[in-house]
Amino acid sequence: MRHSKKVKTRINWPWALLVASLAAVALVGVILASTRYDRSATIEISLDQREPVQGTIYVGEEVAVPGIYPFNSDDTIRDILAAAGGPAEGADLSHLSLTGSAQSKARQRVDINSADQWLLEALPGIGEILAQRIIDYRQQNGPFENTIDITKVSGLGKDTYDKIKELITVNGY
Repeated sequence: MRHSKKVKTRINWPWALLVASLAAVALVGVILASTRYDRSATIEISLDQREPVQGTIYVGEEVAVPGIYPFNSDDTIRDILAAAGGPAEGADLSHLSLTGSAQSKARQRVDINSADQWLLEALPGIGEILAQRIIDYRQQNGPFENTIDITKVSGLGKDTYDKIKELITVNGY
């Protein structure tokens, strides 16, 4: 008869505790997930409601008052033409173009006495800081009398003025 030898195995307690802890955490997670899931709840799916498109558009050439006009996604071409004073007398509306020539766009100028900050920032060489300085200057000193007066604004020199002089105006002054 053979005698079997009993082998004593030692339990590695740190690993055993770790495995038991992980098993307990998993069990608690399953229990919590199953108690919070309500099968009778309806699932609602909704389509993404996009915000309406808004912006500005340049309307030029054969309209009564060429310029930059605000628009939103509900506007039609007829609405935009009406905002520009309607078609000019004898205008050919058989075709419309979404882009105009650089020459027609050059007629639209930014009034530095009334322009909002975003519009001033759109000028070449004018960033957020200079735009705010322009606004601060006109609030403290009144409206600019002519376009060269903008060089009185701190940080706005002749080089910057030369870049923007054909793009700005002081209508009414």
